[in-house]
Amino acid sequence: MGSNVNITTSRIDTGDIKIYSNDELAEQMNDEFRKAVLPVTVFVGVEAVVGFFGNLLVIYVFLFHYHVCNFRYFVLCMAFIDFTSTLTTMPGEIVTQLYWYIYPYRIVCKIKSFFNIFTVTAEALCLLTIALDRYRKVCAPFGWQIRPNIAVILCGVIYVLAFILALPVAIFWGIHHSEYQYKNYTVTTTICEKDEQFNGTSHPLRYSVAVEVVTSICLILMFILYLFVARKLVLGKHNVYSKSNIKVMASSSYVPGESSEVKDKNEYELSSRQETSDAGYSSGIDNKPQKHKYNYISSDGGLTTDEEEDSTSRNTTLMVPNDLPVMSLQF
Repeated sequence: MGSNVNITTSRIDTGDIKIYSNDELAEQMNDEFRKAVLPVTVFVGVEAVVGFFGNLLVIYVFLFHYHVCNFRYFVLCMAFIDFTSTLTTMPGEIVTQLYWYIYPYRIVCKIKSFFNIFTVTAEALCLLTIALDRYRKVCAPFGWQIRPNIAVILCGVIYVLAFILALPVAIFWGIHHSEYQYKNYTVTTTICEKDEQFNGTSHPLRYSVAVEVVTSICLILMFILYLFVARKLVLGKHNVYSKSNIKVMASSSYVPGESSEVKDKNEYELSSRQETSDAGYSSGIDNKPQKHKYNYISSDGGLTTDEEEDSTSRNTTLMVPNDLPVMSLQF
């Protein structure tokens, strides 16, 4: 039964037999499907237009107005993939929804299917690479990191791997004729699916499973890496919060019967000294240069007082005979 040969009788109107060809019935099926998925088609069209200009803006900003770093190249990699999708995959899906049962050209189906797999696998690989970069920066900041020149190479590897993974779909997919029941009649349709030359073989199915496994592994690894990143960020924040609430207690400074004001003052002074010592410098009063005062007997027999700066602190009393004044050294 050929696609352009079947003649079917669909209804009888006022005694006259109305005869429809297979192509006319396929057109009716396609029109009904087109109306049913019209909201989806409009949404994909809007998404394609917004994505086109949005990714174009991202490419311009990160290509000409962003400093050189690995993040810049990863964003450009994602933007080029999405930009390619707005030019190929999304318009191809619109064509598929408009001509689902009467797909026009085999080459259009192959190109659309190729870029569909290419963009999906490339995005999965790029997201995995970005997750690895985030993991190294957060969980191992002092270890090896992805440098900008390595990031450029990784972006090229992503495109090459995605191209290799998507290449078989251009071979396995194409025009496929299928029969459907429509208004109690059998209608032969033309759809964009597995190519007819591979009917009865398992190669397309195996290929589809392999692509799904690769993308699933990428997404699972990305999820695991971000779990480690989230764990590190949450625990790190908790540790910082805990350290900020630690109070330095000096048990040796506690005196029974001491008032709460004196005790709080001692704790505050000890905490201040601890904080300044951890930072490598001190702003406490104890670390300021002190002027040390000492008394001595002058040549005329009088007592003279003088001051001198020193970094040490001690009190010394010098006992002299009873006929001389006592000289006290205070540092």
